[in-house]
Amino acid sequence: MLSTLSQCEFSMGKTLLVYDMNLREMENYEKIYKEIESSIAGAHEKIAECKKQILQAKRIRKNRQEYDALAKVIQHHPDRHETLKELEILGKELEHLSHIKENIEDKLDLRRKQFYVLLNTIHELQQTLEKIYSGLHQEKNPYREFLIKRGTKSEAAAALTPNDKLPLVTIL
Repeated sequence: MLSTLSQCEFSMGKTLLVYDMNLREMENYEKIYKEIESSIAGAHEKIAECKKQILQAKRIRKNRQEYDALAKVIQHHPDRHETLKELEILGKELEHLSHIKENIEDKLDLRRKQFYVLLNTIHELQQTLEKIYSGLHQEKNPYREFLIKRGTKSEAAAALTPNDKLPLVTIL
């Protein structure tokens, strides 16, 4: 019986050792599980941080591309100093052209006035010629009598008949 008892005690000791070993293994597994969970949480945090960095890198890349595109467009245009010079030159040219325009308008106005005076003078000359011509057709016209005394009655009669008209200048 002793041997059975010692075998039972040995078995019991062995079972206790296995039980202790299982408890330590359980604690070790829980520790490993917690470490794995914390490393998973850390990995999730790193992934979230990396996503933020990727988004920031994409934004920076997009901004650089836009900047490069704008820089190319800007390079095609002259700089501000040259543009201001050109604007100043164009302003002076515009001012010069406005003076020329004013001078031309003044000349045109003068020519209109001169043309009006010319038309009035022509009209007055026509009236004077009509008066002279109507005076030539009278029977006691001294010029007609002069032509008759010269012996050119036919010329006087043909040249100065009441049906003749003087050519008149047409007024616009």
